[in-house]
Amino acid sequence: MENVEALNEKELEAVSGGKGNINTTDWTGAHWQPQQYPMGTSFIENGRKWYRIKAGDTLSAIAKTFGTTVAQLQANNPATIKNVNQIYAGDAIVICRV
Repeated sequence: MENVEALNEKELEAVSGGKGNINTTDWTGAHWQPQQYPMGTSFIENGRKWYRIKAGDTLSAIAKTFGTTVAQLQANNPATIKNVNQIYAGDAIVICRV
């Protein structure tokens, strides 16, 4: 799976549609929670496959489901996944480019 480069604020704003779905303007700690997608589902936005984390998810389970690794998920989401043992329900993470 191809590594997805770090998104910048402008890209995140484009992905969110400018609807205020980004909880912080500080990209180093951004948590995008797209309300239009239910938790526990994947979706395509801006040329990337995303997954919206649900309560009880772990990165290892998400990685297994999508045929990738925890390390790759962390590399794809440097601002959202600072600690692989701490993810937040509702956050959307990049799985891969499509």
